[in-house]
Amino acid sequence: MASALRSLKIQAGIAVAVAFCAGVAAAGALSYDAMSRTLDQAHRNALGAAAKDGLSTLAAVRNRMKVYSDVMSRHPEMVAAVDKRDPGQLEAVTVREFKAMHALDPSLASLEVTDSKGIILQRGHNPAKRGDDKSAQPQVRSALAGKAAGGLTVSPTSGEAAEDSVMPIRQGDSVIGTIKLGSYFNEATASELKQRTGLDIVFVTKGKIAASTFGKDVPVALPPQAIQSSIAGAPVVADLTLADMPYSAQMVTLASDVGDGMTIAFVSSRKDVEAAKQAFAWALTLKSLVALVSI
Repeated sequence: MASALRSLKIQAGIAVAVAFCAGVAAAGALSYDAMSRTLDQAHRNALGAAAKDGLSTLAAVRNRMKVYSDVMSRHPEMVAAVDKRDPGQLEAVTVREFKAMHALDPSLASLEVTDSKGIILQRGHNPAKRGDDKSAQPQVRSALAGKAAGGLTVSPTSGEAAEDSVMPIRQGDSVIGTIKLGSYFNEATASELKQRTGLDIVFVTKGKIAASTFGKDVPVALPPQAIQSSIAGAPVVADLTLADMPYSAQMVTLASDVGDGMTIAFVSSRKDVEAAKQAFAWALTLKSLVALVSI
């Protein structure tokens, strides 16, 4: 009889322990799921806010290029040099002014001057290259018609992306040429965005990485499907692994006046998020074990 009672007590204790463990496991799973969702959403909110700040930074670059081109299109020496077609004067003023502006704003990467037919008279950033015809480019064509133009351009051949601003150069009421100032979407621009947002930056054109703040030693592979969704206009956040570390990337595709546009990936490390999840899971496990021992 006593043995039977002991057996029943043991069975009852086991049943209670099993029920307790099941309840703890269910409650723990619900708690972990809620905490995980909260952390993921907070991370995505922070990523979205930083990406928005990054796009504002790019808008500021666009506005600076517009101001620079407007000022240079009315620069007395520039107007006189274009009007006279004086090669020496053109080279002197374009190279001097480009160097001075680039020293103050490293994001400025190009300065090009054309005649009234769209033929390059001089480049400030590459003085030796001149004579090529830019009249077919939409922005230059617009400026030759007397209208300011600008925006993102992506080279159909090289995939090089730039934020350009083109202004007509006038002598009286006549358009005697154009001037274009631009900022390339290269490592320098990516670094400026990283400093502003605290995120790593990846520029993608024509399906290839054009620039990245991860450096050449870190291969960057963004999900092609996410890029395509971004091109289609959908807001996209994708999780990925780079150099064995977890990241989330918000992708935004900017339309271009020339070319197929450019996708920008704003990339944030998930290391702290995953560490917090792991710490929470361990804490739940320890509490469950303590509670089980005390039964």
